[in-house]
Amino acid sequence: GTLVGLYFVHLARTRWPDYSVFIGSCLLMCLAVLGFSGSTFYGLSLMLLFLAGMGQSGFSTLQSGIILRDVNEAMRGRAMATLVLAIGAGPLGGLQSTAMVAWIGAPAAVAVLSTSALAAVVFLRHDREGNE
Repeated sequence: GTLVGLYFVHLARTRWPDYSVFIGSCLLMCLAVLGFSGSTFYGLSLMLLFLAGMGQSGFSTLQSGIILRDVNEAMRGRAMATLVLAIGAGPLGGLQSTAMVAWIGAPAAVAVLSTSALAAVVFLRHDREGNE
C-alpha cells in the first residue's frame, strides 16, 4: 500500500496543497486502521491494511517537509530538532500501546489508538482552518 500510496501522493500534490494531502493521508490511515481493528475477514483486513499503507505514505512523505518548508529559516534547526525528538519518543508510545494491549486486548487497543489519532487529526485540521 505504501508504494502505491507514494504514486497517489505525487498525483495529489499536483492538484491540492501539501497540507490537504497530509490531512487526507492521515484520515485515510486512521480510518483504515480503525476498520481493521474490527475486521474478522481476511480479505477485508488485507484491503484495510493496504489502505492504511497508502495513508502512511502521505504522512511519512509530508511530515517533515511541511514543517521544514513553513518554518522561518532562523528556526529551521530548532524545528528539525523538535521533529527528531518527537519521532525519537516513539518507543515510549510503543510501551504505552503494549501495556494497553495487555490490559484490554489487541483489537480494542488498536481501536482506541486509531480513534485517538483520528480525533487528533480532526482537531488539528479544525485548528488549522481557524487560523488561515
